[in-house]
Amino acid sequence: MDSIDERCTPLKEQYDTCFNLWYSEKFLQGSSGSGEECTELFKVYHTCVSQMLEKRGFDVEELEVSVLDKDELPHLAQPDDASSIVQREGATSQTKTDEKGAS
Repeated sequence: MDSIDERCTPLKEQYDTCFNLWYSEKFLQGSSGSGEECTELFKVYHTCVSQMLEKRGFDVEELEVSVLDKDELPHLAQPDDASSIVQREGATSQTKTDEKGAS
C-alpha cells in the first residue's frame, strides 16, 4: 500500500519491511524485544507524512491528539497506525469544508 504522498512511499516500505521482519522473527518467536530497531525508520516516515499533511492544510498536532490520541500512542506503532491518518483525511477535509460552510 502506498503512502499519502509518493515521496513518503519508499520510507513506508523501509519501515514496513523492518517491522514485518521484527514481528515475524522476534515477536512471534517470543522475543521480549520492543522493536526498537525500527524506531528511527518510523520517525523518518512519520515526519514525511506529517509534512505532507501540513502541505495539504491539516493541523498535524490536532490530528495526533484527536485521531491517534498522542498520549496513548505506543513507543513503536504498527505500520497501519500511520495510514490511519490517511484514511481519515477525507473525513477531516469534509469536516473543514462543513465548518467553512457554517461560517
